[in-house]
Amino acid sequence: MELSVVIPIYNRQQYLDRTLQSIARSTVLPHSLILVDNNSTDGSMDICRRFKEEHENDGFSVIIVEEKQPGANAARNAGLRCCDTEWIYFFDSDDDFDSDFISSVDKCELTDCDCLLFPTKMNISGCTRNRAFKYAKDIPFQILSAMLSTQSMLFRTDYLRKIGGWNEQLLVWQDWELGTRLLLHAPNVEWIKGRTFHTINIHPDSITGNKMSDRYDRKLASIDAVSHMLTNPSHQMALILRTYILLGQFKHEKAVDAIDACKSFISHNFKAKHKIAGTLLSTYVAHGGRGAWKIAYYYVVAYLS
Repeated sequence: MELSVVIPIYNRQQYLDRTLQSIARSTVLPHSLILVDNNSTDGSMDICRRFKEEHENDGFSVIIVEEKQPGANAARNAGLRCCDTEWIYFFDSDDDFDSDFISSVDKCELTDCDCLLFPTKMNISGCTRNRAFKYAKDIPFQILSAMLSTQSMLFRTDYLRKIGGWNEQLLVWQDWELGTRLLLHAPNVEWIKGRTFHTINIHPDSITGNKMSDRYDRKLASIDAVSHMLTNPSHQMALILRTYILLGQFKHEKAVDAIDACKSFISHNFKAKHKIAGTLLSTYVAHGGRGAWKIAYYYVVAYLS
């Protein structure tokens, strides 16, 4: 398999070398590694140039490009534009690459496949757990759980271009939007089952912030983008309930501006649809309730069955 890995980079000097070294330890290296600088002002590009000098060889090219338009999605699309391999995979500049990932992908039958999907792990304050995942093209599950992260989707390059690449208007929850859009296009999917890959590190410098109310306006913008794609009632219900859960998280954090913005968004976009269920979920979350997305998912399934 000819595969390119694309990594957008913005001021990741503290984390980047560990990420690149984890890729270098792969039992099978990608055909190319495309490092896209997005206006870094620290030493990130020095790390990239040093990595290229130390690791590039005839079978493994390291390509360093610049993208002046701010935003990780602009950088990812820059990598997509210069990709010349059949397959493309996106990784983040602060996560840990699984050394067996590419060798596992090589064993998959991908003749008629548009994308390969698989679960990942998450590390929060030293505690690692598997992210929610379901081996099915279940759009309500994706909307509520965000099972498809950047690192859990490998694309046939032409197919990703066909569905529009990354939405450059979005600055957070970009992979959630792309994962939902991907499933809405009903792709031919293969799954890697039996294990999880990679470790996604959550830390204070993550672009989504430390608290759910951080960058709340950008999160609502991502919800709005997804809302315009949905016509199926079960998909719409899942999105409404996810937004109410988000409101509950804002209430739990006592983030007044975020609460007001989310209430206004719900009133303007959803009117009174599923208000009772949504309010109950929001109240549950506001008082510290956990697993609300699972409750919402089972409610959607039961309501429409």
